[in-house]
Amino acid sequence: MLVTGERSGSRLGYTREVRSLSVLILLSACAQSGTVPMGDRRDSGPADFGPIGEPDLGPPDLGVMDEPDMPPGPCDEGTSRACMSSCGTTGSSTCTDGTFGSCAPPTESCDNGTDDDCDGNVDEGTDCSPGATEPCNTTCGSAGTRTCGTECGWGSCAAPAETCNGSDDDCDGNVDETSACPAGTTRDCTTTCGSTGSQTCTASCGWPVCSPPPESCNGQDDDCDGSIDEGSRALPVTFTYSGDLAGAHPSCNGSTERIGTSCDAAFDRACAARACPNAGYGPIENSGDVGIGTCVVGIRHTVSWAALSASHPACINAGSYPPDCNAAIHRWCRDQGEVTGFGPTEVGAGDAQVVCTPWAEVVMTTYSTLSTHHFPCDGVGERHGPNCNAAIHRFCRDARGAVSGYGPIENSGDSAWVACIGN
Repeated sequence: MLVTGERSGSRLGYTREVRSLSVLILLSACAQSGTVPMGDRRDSGPADFGPIGEPDLGPPDLGVMDEPDMPPGPCDEGTSRACMSSCGTTGSSTCTDGTFGSCAPPTESCDNGTDDDCDGNVDEGTDCSPGATEPCNTTCGSAGTRTCGTECGWGSCAAPAETCNGSDDDCDGNVDETSACPAGTTRDCTTTCGSTGSQTCTASCGWPVCSPPPESCNGQDDDCDGSIDEGSRALPVTFTYSGDLAGAHPSCNGSTERIGTSCDAAFDRACAARACPNAGYGPIENSGDVGIGTCVVGIRHTVSWAALSASHPACINAGSYPPDCNAAIHRWCRDQGEVTGFGPTEVGAGDAQVVCTPWAEVVMTTYSTLSTHHFPCDGVGERHGPNCNAAIHRFCRDARGAVSGYGPIENSGDSAWVACIGN
């Protein structure tokens, strides 16, 4: 039976089939009784309805019925539904006058790196896209990196790992702490020859070989070149008899003595007072109140007169004649492996102080040659003394390229051996 108010097409089809089935049942009943409705009778003979099968009194076979094609109904004013925007995002459509309008894209959001509002831009209106990175300056001035957070805001600048560059990269207050040394820093070190050198950390943050210092006047090999005090081994210095030399030894005042044992001590003491060089001899030139001496770097020794006389028998005490003690001191220093020497610079009852000069050059020359540098030193008029001091100094300087010289340390006939000292 059709339910009043039911609009379903399925219900209408069902009602029609029930009605058709009822008509067939009625006609079949009439045929079996031999009667027909009065209004339809044409003759008195029985109606010929042809063969009538047994009616199917079972439940109707309704089969599968399609819903009828019906136009969409109107929507409720102001309601919204989800839809796909033109750029593929999930937007919304709003009901106006019973019909849903076009799909409106959503507002831009900061969480997906997508163009939500279909304007061709991604995450506009925010500082950055989540996960994006960019360079930045750290609090210690190094080049760091910052990362965009989930709320589309930049995080703090992250410092890089420490590298070897002479700077604090990781902002921990330390420079190149992961390396052997901070680039460009220096430190003291011990050289291969035992002097105090320096090292400067390389650009690759490693310590190089210890660099020796420049040579200084201290009786040692500072620059590790195998030589001692080169560059300051000999220096001619001008003194005054009345001031410098008399102050060092009262008797060497230019009048009481100009050359001799007192002045040997005075020149040596005046040079030693300069600290470097540490010893000296003279005069190599003298005139009036001026006495020029040569200050040298030497090795001092206190030697007994017995040891000196063993080197040359005639050098037995302070009163010994200079050429004899010149030879004795030369031979004693030579035998110590220190080439030659001069003195005595100081004398005592049982010993004398001498100065050996290992870097001097012993040169054999002649008085004939020395006389060409200062004539009175010709081996006849003078073999040792102030004129020969000047001749030997000039010979070493002009003929040998040295700074100065002393001697004779040995002499025989026209031959003279002298010691030339250079830097």
